[in-house]
Amino acid sequence: MVLTENQKFVMKELIRSHFEFRKLHEEHESMEVKLRKLDNKKHLSPEEESERKHIQKMKLSGKDRMYEIIRATEEDRLSA
Repeated sequence: MVLTENQKFVMKELIRSHFEFRKLHEEHESMEVKLRKLDNKKHLSPEEESERKHIQKMKLSGKDRMYEIIRATEEDRLSA
């Protein structure tokens, strides 16, 4: 999903002011680094492949939650 300009603005504010969102964003960035390291390997062991799949699932779950928070924040602003 591509963020709109407004969602990018909301995201920057949430990183600064919303504890859960900031934590999710930091975890997302950390998982991205781990995935890049695994993806740079020529061959993955079965354990590494399992870890890679787990990280991808966790990353997607966190991303879904971040979008929920962004949407809720946008809705709150529109109704205020």
